[in-house]
Amino acid sequence: MRLNYFALSFLMITVSFMGLLVNTPSDGALAFEDNILINNDGADVDQGRPDIAADGNNLYIVWQDRRNGNWDIYLRSSEDGGLNFGPERRVDDTSITETLTDDVSNQVDPEISMGPDGTIYIVWSDDREGRPLIYMAVSTDDGETFSSNYLVSYKLMGSQTLPHIDVSSTGKVMVVWEDTRLSIGHEQIFGAYTGTDGTFKDAVRISDTSLDHNCYKPRVAFTDDDNIHVVWTEDRLIDMDILISSSEDGGATFLPSFIINRDPSSSDQDMSDIDANETAVVVVWKDSRTSSADVYITISNDLARSFPLEEVVHPLSTSGHQYEPEVGI
Repeated sequence: MRLNYFALSFLMITVSFMGLLVNTPSDGALAFEDNILINNDGADVDQGRPDIAADGNNLYIVWQDRRNGNWDIYLRSSEDGGLNFGPERRVDDTSITETLTDDVSNQVDPEISMGPDGTIYIVWSDDREGRPLIYMAVSTDDGETFSSNYLVSYKLMGSQTLPHIDVSSTGKVMVVWEDTRLSIGHEQIFGAYTGTDGTFKDAVRISDTSLDHNCYKPRVAFTDDDNIHVVWTEDRLIDMDILISSSEDGGATFLPSFIINRDPSSSDQDMSDIDANETAVVVVWKDSRTSSADVYITISNDLARSFPLEEVVHPLSTSGHQYEPEVGI
């Protein structure tokens, strides 16, 4: 298995902290520079759930922020690879006045992706209508300003949470999320994509298990405009496993899902991530088949129709636990 053509990162431990930090490597260096505090609210409040996108030396970091008494979405960008950052920008438009403290709704779990023309897309879960739904904002000026927020998919019933987004090389957008519209209390995976006019088509159900099962934390990646791949965690069997389903028609329909991991025990696999290009579909996840939490990987070279046996990323002798892997090709 060739592991040398993509970058993989994972957390050795999970921690909670009161701010957002980032560090960037020097040119040609293996070590990272000193941490930089991203948020500058100047108060003892929480920031969390950061996500990052890059376009050359331009970095864009988005996070949820409670400085205004409720959770809001903020963004900060750098034009020099993370050495310096510009001012913070509020992404959600739920506040009416300049004080930014007049709404009680919460915007959480932001995800960011970039189009080939530099357009910035940010999605999140938003309860401004009394229940969580998936909203999006778009910037075409490097994050200086954002469009009015708009719904990705509206449904009279259920909640929509934990979105993820990817943009194809031609600018097609695909968003996936957890959704309870079909069975309150049981999450299923839904998704929606943009058509040629840039608006979202009707959402489609991607997970195909019975509605008394639960599906969690979907992640999506394009191979091209037609081939889209979605992974998630599901309790289909007696434990939690990693499942995948792919679309060959641009997101209109999805093929039957199947379990990727092949561990012989009844252990849990979760926290999956995916990325894809023209030749490979790469999936990573947290795996508890041993006495600790480890990170495993598998790579498909046939558009996610099949996957070889997974491999652990790090030496099994590594002490401690490894959580929340992310992968990028």
